[in-house]
Amino acid sequence: MASQDFRLQQRLRNHANKRIARLGLGMTPSSYTLMERMINNGIERMESQGVSDREEQIWFAEQSLARYLGKLCTKAQSTGVFPVVDDKLFERVLKEQCPVWPYC
Repeated sequence: MASQDFRLQQRLRNHANKRIARLGLGMTPSSYTLMERMINNGIERMESQGVSDREEQIWFAEQSLARYLGKLCTKAQSTGVFPVVDDKLFERVLKEQCPVWPYC
């Protein structure tokens, strides 16, 4: 992974981790792995579209991630599993929310 890609990955991970903490979510190891995979897929899409170095596109990716995590929190609350998010809930909400550029 190129250093620019690594910095973008770290930036999006940090953004996600701060949002998760702010929402009070507890992610299982498998759901956290899915989130990392989702972020990596988003970076790959951004690279393929030639926008991974554009600040406005990175900002948009952060906002998309924040919206998704907000929906994940809402679904966890409505299904009575809050604050825990497992892989099944993560995938269900992702399917419901797609398309969410650049992640799916």
